[in-house]
Amino acid sequence: MQSDDDALRARFALLFGECATDEATPETVRLTVARHGADMHVTLDGAPTGDLAEFVNATLPGHGWPMRVEGRYVQVTVAPDTPPILLPRDGRTMIAPVDASWRALAGNLAVSAAIARQPGLLFLHAASARIGDAACLACGPKRRGKTTLALALGIRGHGVYGDELAALRLGTGTLVAVRRALSVRDGPAAAGVTARVAEAATADEHDRDGERRTRAAMGRVVGARAPAEAPVRVLLLLRSFGPVAMATPAVAGPAVIAALTPLGASLWGRASGPFMLDLLRWLGRVRIFHLDAGPPDETAALVERLMETG
Repeated sequence: MQSDDDALRARFALLFGECATDEATPETVRLTVARHGADMHVTLDGAPTGDLAEFVNATLPGHGWPMRVEGRYVQVTVAPDTPPILLPRDGRTMIAPVDASWRALAGNLAVSAAIARQPGLLFLHAASARIGDAACLACGPKRRGKTTLALALGIRGHGVYGDELAALRLGTGTLVAVRRALSVRDGPAAAGVTARVAEAATADEHDRDGERRTRAAMGRVVGARAPAEAPVRVLLLLRSFGPVAMATPAVAGPAVIAALTPLGASLWGRASGPFMLDLLRWLGRVRIFHLDAGPPDETAALVERLMETG
């Protein structure tokens, strides 16, 4: 990243500092931010398409940013009462007024481009951890307890790959660590987690719903060393919460595939036929459960038992 904007650099360091590497690869994406008068010019080199508007529309649909076509640009409104951002329909540089809320869009573009450049990995909205010589993957929508489960396993001494993003090598069925900074809501937590998060906290934030979250470096909470790659043994589909943790066996099929929640950027450019075959082959090698979470410590102990019987 090369940026004239200190706030963007600081935000990237906060969120992805534990993913940083000095190694340049063919998948490298370069984000350049330069100020030109009252505008910020944000250029993305290495994106898998020259049409940033098309890429945003395809890979970031869940953000709900209003878009309107205006000539060779698409106007994007990221936040109310702020000027629109201009995305080129045939170029790599977006233009944003200095007073617009452009950093979220710029950061998401860069991360999405890096994900799309790695066809050997399937990125999922999931938590993942290594237990012994194998890995478990926990998928589910927001507020299903992915972070709570990841931290409960981590504080019990297991290696955490990530609490929100998971990277799966479909060819080998192994997981790769993606340690984005933790974003922890107030609520139930395994014994010792709340104190550990408080010690490691770097910022308090509020999400779009106004709910308070605590940012913390994952390595300071669950251990600095990310676990080595390991094959997935158990796939958990997080379903609900209750007084007791329960796991129900599930069978691979369309409902399971839909519950995996792959990131849009990770599906960019993939041929659907071969991809589905690879996904079904992988699902045939893992044990799949619907998980109704109970108290965090009890839920983590149940996951340990599921892994032991694999």
